[in-house]
Amino acid sequence: MAIYVENGLTKLVNGKPLKSISYYWRKKIAEYQSTLSKYGLETSRRLRRMYMKWRRQIRHYINTKVREAMEWLYDIGVSTVKVGYPRYIALKSGNFDNVHAWTYGLLLRRLSEAAEEYGIRVIYVDKSYTSSRCPWHSDGCGIRISRGLFKCTTMNKVFNADLIAAYNILMMPVTPSPGRGGGNGRRPGQGLNPQKEGCSPNLPTPSRGGGRQLFPNIPPYPPALAPLMQS
Repeated sequence: MAIYVENGLTKLVNGKPLKSISYYWRKKIAEYQSTLSKYGLETSRRLRRMYMKWRRQIRHYINTKVREAMEWLYDIGVSTVKVGYPRYIALKSGNFDNVHAWTYGLLLRRLSEAAEEYGIRVIYVDKSYTSSRCPWHSDGCGIRISRGLFKCTTMNKVFNADLIAAYNILMMPVTPSPGRGGGNGRRPGQGLNPQKEGCSPNLPTPSRGGGRQLFPNIPPYPPALAPLMQS
């Protein structure tokens, strides 16, 4: 999970532990089911407990990370977040990495519940192609060179694909609801605190000036993200 704030702060949430938990329990369950089948059994109390522990560990990790993310957003003054919704993900290949490990339904539900506790508004948008669209040159520029990296072919630079997706989701237009303040995504009276945890990524900062310019001149690349770039 990647977070991109309109002032350039970012936060990455590690999702690998979710896959590790699921791979562990899939292996344990498969071994035990093989033992059960030798005795002509399909289920048992122990097997149900194993599934329960699997779900409990997944739920605990998601709950913890979602609350940490929402608390961070609240501390820096954010009042509205856009969440990329993986529409039709369960109708695709049924791949374990895409569907089971991430448990998207639980993740989206916890995001909504935690955001409500902090008074943060959640807007769901379709995340299709957001991680493969160049923020500077739009469609026709850029390729995914691996699962977690995106390359801008015009500049010949490599970026974190999740941050690219988070930025593109942030820039998606949304029709404002009547009577809802904080159109710039901040709580009224709150400023963004750049000293909080986060960093300025090598992505453009949305322009707040006149006109429709969304991608101003490319800023200097921070040293922290230099290993992601290729000359």
